[in-house]
Amino acid sequence: MQTETPKGLLRRPDFNLTPRTRAAFDAVFLELTREPSVGPVALPEQYLKWQFLSYICDHEDVVLHGSCEIRLSKIEPHQADDVRTYSSQRAVYATTDGIWAIFFAIVDRRERDLGTTNTCFTVKPDSGETLGPFYYFSLSRHALESNPWCRGAVYLLPRASFSQEEVQRHQEGVVSFPHWIGKAATTPYGFLAVGPEDFPFLGEVRGHDDEEQRRRYQENPNWRPWDP
Repeated sequence: MQTETPKGLLRRPDFNLTPRTRAAFDAVFLELTREPSVGPVALPEQYLKWQFLSYICDHEDVVLHGSCEIRLSKIEPHQADDVRTYSSQRAVYATTDGIWAIFFAIVDRRERDLGTTNTCFTVKPDSGETLGPFYYFSLSRHALESNPWCRGAVYLLPRASFSQEEVQRHQEGVVSFPHWIGKAATTPYGFLAVGPEDFPFLGEVRGHDDEEQRRRYQENPNWRPWDP
């Protein structure tokens, strides 16, 4: 059974929560949903934000939407531009992975010519336990060199109106993405304020040439930027 992280990818840091931490996370979410106010999540500062977000998604019907816009009262669908059909729809894009959501919240794309390449997935071999999550993060090289980080928000949204991307069959096994879309505007329970310091892979984000990457995708739609 494969236990090492595939070359070119990142693996989620340790995620073994104590019963006390789990109870604290449950209490924070209960307070948030008792009287939704579209306000900030009151998470005590000693806890890691990505762990809280991932834990809540594992135990509650919630999805996450990362944005550099703070205090939005409603998350509206937008037209995405991506080489993959699933990721090029007009929709509200969300995830159930806390690290992935924080990445989208801290990348400042408001006034920048900035391309992103990123993924998050797990792999279940035909024999063996599920591996991952694995991650890959890359920004346009010129933008990465200009410090493109900002403070943002991860919005916690009701999951009922969202659907998850279908699993894919690869030679490695069945690949699942914590990638969800909703077609309608959604009112969040609230948001968690985040910054670059909350993203555990800040020093491991890669830089790429947008034109070169576009050319390689056109030559081979199955090309993966983390492959050798």
